[in-house]
Amino acid sequence: LPSIIMAFSMLAGTILWPMLTKRYEKKQKVIAEKKRQTAYLKYLDEVRDEIRRKCKEQSDILSENLVAPDECISRIYYEKTNLWERAINHKDFLQMRLGLGDLPLDVEVDCAEKKFTMEEDNLQNAMLSLGNEPKVLQLVPISISLRDYFVSGIYGKPDEKDGIIKNMILQMIALHSYDELKIMIIDDNEDDKWDFIKFIPHFWDNEKQIRFFATTLDEVKELSVFIEKNIVSREDIENRDDNAPIPYYVIIVNDKRLAEKCEALDMLLKFRNNRSFSLVYSAVEIKDLPKETKTVVFANGNESCIFNRDDPTGKSATFA
Repeated sequence: LPSIIMAFSMLAGTILWPMLTKRYEKKQKVIAEKKRQTAYLKYLDEVRDEIRRKCKEQSDILSENLVAPDECISRIYYEKTNLWERAINHKDFLQMRLGLGDLPLDVEVDCAEKKFTMEEDNLQNAMLSLGNEPKVLQLVPISISLRDYFVSGIYGKPDEKDGIIKNMILQMIALHSYDELKIMIIDDNEDDKWDFIKFIPHFWDNEKQIRFFATTLDEVKELSVFIEKNIVSREDIENRDDNAPIPYYVIIVNDKRLAEKCEALDMLLKFRNNRSFSLVYSAVEIKDLPKETKTVVFANGNESCIFNRDDPTGKSATFA
């Protein structure tokens, strides 16, 4: 009998042990897979949260640096300490806010390519799904750097484009001091739309003798002489921190007929380097802008946009 019992036990062990071992290993594999799923999905959530933090961080920086029109008015009216806070050596000098829109997140997110698998891999799908999620800053300030793109254009209906120009002028006089920035306007001044600039020091020379506002052919010729003497005379070389001329001039051209009589403008259009001046041309149709205007703003209400005419992809940033 003991021999029978022993033989039976050995037989049972031989049969049951592999089954129990396999069952145990299967159970451990399920536990390990659950841990792997939980850990990787948690990692993806952490990456998603980090992307959201980056979006908020960049949105906050843009909102703080690109001042809203109401804040510009407040700084001027109450003569706040941060009035004229931008200097010519600052990176955001003449970085002009146009409106609010969406921008891509300025960060590179690496995502592995999809690999072939015999079975459906939910973790790979979750990773690819995260990679395909839009990484966008929503309703942030859209801007143009008049210094980086020193020949730019604005076109659209008169009220729309003039509204953008006035918004930029407000930012210029609120954020930049008149000893470093001078503004010129060439326009016919119908309906007295530019009367508000009469006493703003940015539109006068330092001696308060010459007003940088031309509405007639005679005034355009006088302004052209001033531009030749004070801007065209600057050597067309690359700016450095130690050789950037002061003051910086922004010339707003809002009348094509008058602009054609200003010979100095044609000279400035030939400059390859920004010698502390910006030309902002304005027209109703894009065809009336000089070919040198590569960065262009289309003034069209809630569907306004900014784009580069030389960009083959046709990318643009829409704003309202």
